[in-house]
Amino acid sequence: MWQLSEQTQQLLVRLARLDEPRLWFGRQKRTEQVIAVLQDVAESGEPAALPAIMRFVFARSAEVQIAAHQAVDRLISCVPFENLLHLSEHVRRSWRWDVSEEWRNFSPGIVSSLAIGTRPATSVLGLASFHPSGYVRHQAVRLLAEVRGGSELPYLLIRQNDWV
Repeated sequence: MWQLSEQTQQLLVRLARLDEPRLWFGRQKRTEQVIAVLQDVAESGEPAALPAIMRFVFARSAEVQIAAHQAVDRLISCVPFENLLHLSEHVRRSWRWDVSEEWRNFSPGIVSSLAIGTRPATSVLGLASFHPSGYVRHQAVRLLAEVRGGSELPYLLIRQNDWV
């Protein structure tokens, strides 16, 4: 479950290349390509890709942010509730080497900016509740506690014994 297929690995390599700093020219085309690749990663149904796509949740482009939220939601929805704890451990272990600087340096003050939309925001906040920083987890849990749709419950149950 936490291994990536060769096809998804290639998508993530392509996504990383598209995210490299470039000239302003061609930005719209790159944005469209990033969104298309994020959709392909989401379609892969491989939750192991989550740490690698989290950088796009913090993108400057609102369109990319929305596509990243949708991809996170789709990938998390592939994980049975009983395996969310394992996903939490996977995300914590992987943060050191295969995630973006934005995710590693994610601060509690930024967590509330993730709350765009409804269900996808719950998934992204749920993923934030898996962050290695207890301060980030605390803020994510606080915001998840305000959700009243039921989709927040698995994340809150996982964090019930956490110091946050």
